[in-house]
Amino acid sequence: MSWRSLNTSPIRIPIVRSSLFIAGVAARILHAGLLVLMAVILGTAANYAGFLTDETPIWLSVVLDAVPVLSLEDYIMFQSLSVGIIVALGTSLILSPTLRYVLGLAGARLPAQIVRSIYLLAFFFVTIALMAGLMVVGQQAPSPSLLLLLLQVHLWASVAGLVAMLLALLLSLAAGRWSVSAVSGANQRRRVSILKSLVLPAGLGIIAVVTSHHVVTQPIELTCANFQGGVEIDGVAHPVEWSRSDSTRLTLWGGHHFFGGATQALVRVNRTGQRINVLVQWRDRTRSLNRYLIKIGPYRWVELAPGSAHELDPQSEYWEDKLLLAFSGISTISQLQERGDTFSVQTGDTVDIWVWASVSTNPTGQADDRWLGPDSTGAVALHPDPRTGGGAVSNFNDEWQQPYLINWGPQPPPWIEVDSRFVSPYWPAEDTLAIGSLIPSVITGKMMGDGADVQAVGRHFDGMWTVEFSRPVSTGSPFDHPLDTVFTLDLAISDNSRTGLSRSLKPVEVTIPQ
Repeated sequence: MSWRSLNTSPIRIPIVRSSLFIAGVAARILHAGLLVLMAVILGTAANYAGFLTDETPIWLSVVLDAVPVLSLEDYIMFQSLSVGIIVALGTSLILSPTLRYVLGLAGARLPAQIVRSIYLLAFFFVTIALMAGLMVVGQQAPSPSLLLLLLQVHLWASVAGLVAMLLALLLSLAAGRWSVSAVSGANQRRRVSILKSLVLPAGLGIIAVVTSHHVVTQPIELTCANFQGGVEIDGVAHPVEWSRSDSTRLTLWGGHHFFGGATQALVRVNRTGQRINVLVQWRDRTRSLNRYLIKIGPYRWVELAPGSAHELDPQSEYWEDKLLLAFSGISTISQLQERGDTFSVQTGDTVDIWVWASVSTNPTGQADDRWLGPDSTGAVALHPDPRTGGGAVSNFNDEWQQPYLINWGPQPPPWIEVDSRFVSPYWPAEDTLAIGSLIPSVITGKMMGDGADVQAVGRHFDGMWTVEFSRPVSTGSPFDHPLDTVFTLDLAISDNSRTGLSRSLKPVEVTIPQ
């Protein structure tokens, strides 16, 4: 039966009209769902990127604060799904005249032309926003400045696309395209092509979902080089030790104090005998060693900390630079934070975390060896590896509001080495320091036991930190991840900030040649 005879049949016409009406309703519901999904994706991206600052317009902050924030895994999944929906709908609109009539986007009337123009503009903005988001999360930005540009494009293109799509839907409804007669009457003389309207757009949408998800979740591959000589862990990237090692550059974002929260890190890995060595270098204009106690009165001291009422410089946080490396067998997108409470860990899995800090660990030539996993109650938490002594502790006695130890030597460092001959207990009666004097707020000591497995030394030179790590391939500890075959490496960096870490949302998969 031909399409013309089908439309002239008095029995078939109501069926055709009802089908087209249902298609119009379904299409609008799909678009409304896409609007909600895009709003949630936008709110999540803004939260992760640290867009909500004092400079953010109030109306935008209110809107983004009201949107629920997805986990990173859900964020990646829904963003890939949105890409597929956009590709499928856009293809349908281009290829299928029937769908354009169903949505009220075709016809000679002025409202239809206006709606069609706004609708295409919405698709343009949303497509640009999604592509920029995929480039950011997929580590396709070659520099921090380009990363920040892509983040801004993602934010404002998403806002423009959402507004345009919502306006197009409202104008479509106002044009009367919900009525059965308007929808079916415009299509009585048009042949419906299943291939153009459904099959081809759906196929392209599925390809777009799979491709975008692969681009984002595929880990960066890095091959560990075998080096016959020894690597001196001294915070200097000696060419003879590292020049033949495979390397990768990661663009990190979302933290504090780096310009726009973004920086770039170079990562190299090699193996010398039974030890794995990791080199990380990143640009940082300042060497932050700002952990101090300040004397505010006779025998009265306070700790200079972020947000402290006694902070000397309100533009600077009193903290230190940090680098976190996480090793696991889990190849997943992750958000690595200092406390580890948002790192994705499946029940029963553990993640080996090394924490290097410019004040707390660097003086001892070690990294704080920790592990993330379920505790005795089943809750995921961050724990230190067992150790028999040493580590970093606060120099501030909260009960007596005074230091435990004090440096008396010439040009003391910004930390107190517990074994130094220039260190002695603090006695108020012997305190002759002037009001406003500063002394270190951290006591460091060589770690011993299970937590002393990781050597780490960092050196700041010419606006760049170079940190070298070294650990046995296998320690035999249940809290350490073996580094003998393939492992996943995640990275996060703090620039003088306690919790605002710049991180890579894409993991590095390191292969160890056998």
